[in-house]
Amino acid sequence: DRIRFTFRRTTDGYWFCCHDDTINNVARNMDGTEISETISANNQTLATLNSYDWGIKYGSKYAGATVPLLEDGLKYAAIYNLGVTLHFSNTLDNMATEYLDEIIEMADKYGILDNAIVLSGDGKSIAKLGHFKDHNPRTSYYIGGLETWFTEENITSIKTLQTEFNKVYVQLYPWGTAPTDSFRAIAKENNFILYDSITMSEPDLLNLNTFNKGYGLMQVNNVYMIKDTVRRWANGLIT
Repeated sequence: DRIRFTFRRTTDGYWFCCHDDTINNVARNMDGTEISETISANNQTLATLNSYDWGIKYGSKYAGATVPLLEDGLKYAAIYNLGVTLHFSNTLDNMATEYLDEIIEMADKYGILDNAIVLSGDGKSIAKLGHFKDHNPRTSYYIGGLETWFTEENITSIKTLQTEFNKVYVQLYPWGTAPTDSFRAIAKENNFILYDSITMSEPDLLNLNTFNKGYGLMQVNNVYMIKDTVRRWANGLIT
């Protein structure tokens, strides 16, 4: 249904997908060996990133792959009719508006923003997220924070992102925290939707306690054919 891209910008203006602040978990030397020194994913040129192999980790048939560009991800998301979660790797608070406009232009090219969820690297940056809202009232948003952060004042700020056409998703920090009863009540009272990004394996997923937290949207990692996997498991529960 949906794919999440975590991305950042090269110093020469290319947006590329890389979740971590270093490239070491994914990229390899051109001979396929692991990179011995720590290489930052930030403040690099496209040419520097492409001096590493971004595919061989996943098998020899992918050897020689270049760094994955966000625009290619958006293109294939459009082809496969997937919703997209646009995850800026860093906070938007200090990001130039012209950079946000680059993402908006790229996403509009592939019709992405009507069904997009946008989130800042810090889970907040509400004012900058408003730039997306001003452009397209159908774009949705993710907000995350400690439960103590969800004060009346901050909830009022979050609600400035709501329109009659979009959704606002919320998640508790630190990462790995499941919704509490009180947080579920906050979400219900304010028309927020509980978001899960902490399910990281098939055993985590195939557990009845995964589905009793009130989540409205689940992002599942490291599980192949997620819905088919859940259906087979659920069918086995029925007697």
